[in-house]
Amino acid sequence: MYAAYRFTTSTIIGDTFKNELYGIRTAHIENGFKLNVSKKGPMQKLTKIRRAWTKERISGQRTRKPITSAILARFLTILRSDDYDHQTLRGLLCFAKFGLLRVSEYSYGSNGNAPLVGQLSIVPSMEEPSFLVYRFQKSKTNQFGKHERIVCACTCPGPCAVHEVVRMLSMRAQVRATDKLFCFKDGTSPTDDHIRNLIKRLCALCGMDHTKFASHQLRSGGVTDLLCNGVPDSIIQLLARWANLDSMVPYKIVSDHDLAKLVAQVNI
Repeated sequence: MYAAYRFTTSTIIGDTFKNELYGIRTAHIENGFKLNVSKKGPMQKLTKIRRAWTKERISGQRTRKPITSAILARFLTILRSDDYDHQTLRGLLCFAKFGLLRVSEYSYGSNGNAPLVGQLSIVPSMEEPSFLVYRFQKSKTNQFGKHERIVCACTCPGPCAVHEVVRMLSMRAQVRATDKLFCFKDGTSPTDDHIRNLIKRLCALCGMDHTKFASHQLRSGGVTDLLCNGVPDSIIQLLARWANLDSMVPYKIVSDHDLAKLVAQVNI
């Protein structure tokens, strides 16, 4: 329903839907009914659709900062590589950031794709990993089972998705293609709420304002790093899997320091 309203209906229909939603809420209150506006309730889901139309979320997003490699490196100082659950989170954060992934593409839940080990290829091998290839068939902008591909190259000695994920898998007693790619010792897997709360906790432990960061900022951090390293827009479009370059516009927000580096690279 979200995809249908967000992408295929006209603005007039969208405005009508928004007005009807407001009318339903008003009628319930006037008749003494208590609306279910909990996180899992139907009214909450309808509210998300309305916000997608009015774009109320954009104002908040523009004040957030990308989780760049420098910030990710600070997060990794909190998560230990000798603890399997911590290593799972290390692998997940690096994989999301360097793969430019949306949260629903690496988390587990009703809207996620439940990534499996079998969807991941390690090239050339576990012993000498150079890059990862992750293939899946459904995403936020692709609801029709079209094949999609993510590639993460080794970025050692800094935060590296390749070696963090390989280390995570090597810590398991056994690895099967049907296993979940990210899975804790107790058998559970990280949901979008888990990841959101993780980002907040890591920010607090690193002395950073958690209101300035969100789980989607891993994707924007990957885009920001690529922009600041002079990677052409057309290449970033391929890596981020955008249908057109207009989708990159909200991501082109860099700090003064990064902008100065970018200017120096092109000798302006």
